[in-house]
Amino acid sequence: MAGVAPRASAQRVRLEYRPHAGDTLRLVLDQRTELRARRLQHDTAVASSNTTSTLRIYSRVIVQSTDSMGADVASVTDSVALGSNDRHQAALSAQIQRALAGHTLRLRMARDGSTRPLDSPTGASPLPVTAPLSPSTLPRGPVRVGDRWHGVLPVPPGGPFGPSADGALAATYRLDSLASGGRVAWISVRGVFVPPANGDTAASRVTGSVQGTLRLDRRRGWLTDSRFTIAMRSRVPGDSAAAIGPMEFDMRISQHLYAMDKR
Repeated sequence: MAGVAPRASAQRVRLEYRPHAGDTLRLVLDQRTELRARRLQHDTAVASSNTTSTLRIYSRVIVQSTDSMGADVASVTDSVALGSNDRHQAALSAQIQRALAGHTLRLRMARDGSTRPLDSPTGASPLPVTAPLSPSTLPRGPVRVGDRWHGVLPVPPGGPFGPSADGALAATYRLDSLASGGRVAWISVRGVFVPPANGDTAASRVTGSVQGTLRLDRRRGWLTDSRFTIAMRSRVPGDSAAAIGPMEFDMRISQHLYAMDKR
């Protein structure tokens, strides 16, 4: 019928980071990391250990200025809470919390979600994971419900993976639905670990996958909710001279980021 607007799901829309100058987003990041280590002998586990750690970060993102290409933002860490059933990690918690509380990081954020620091780093962060996972790029052009695009997620740092996981999580994103008249976009993510192109044999012993969902508030121009689960497995060869058998490591990271000030 003439004059009837097309359904939101049939429309092509732009998915962009487009925050408003002067806006402040109050965010909570919850993360749980589970690490299981097994020492093997003839492919049978002869010893194992399990470590669980939790992280909660309260932060603010202050949009300082915007232009046609993106925005300058300041991310302020208000408080950090860490927990672990490993006594060595637990002993560092208070020190890390003091170091990060009040920490400010200024970033340049492009429309597609890519970022770069605006300030020169003053030293290594005492906590390797202080930011949520997010798309390395949102689609460059308009998309409609059902469309897919590709991007890259970082491999979780630390743990047994370290340099041996010098690859990336190649992800496929899909616009699953539009809600609230097109204001809210729901995006799903699935991907696998891809070793570096140099054929590093150490990296080839690492496997992994990622899946998650994202909620983009198109009016605010920001992700207001994201949930990710990453599973990684690595195998470290033994040392026959030292009579040390091979090791297997399984790591599972569950991460939830959400905005407290829903509008």
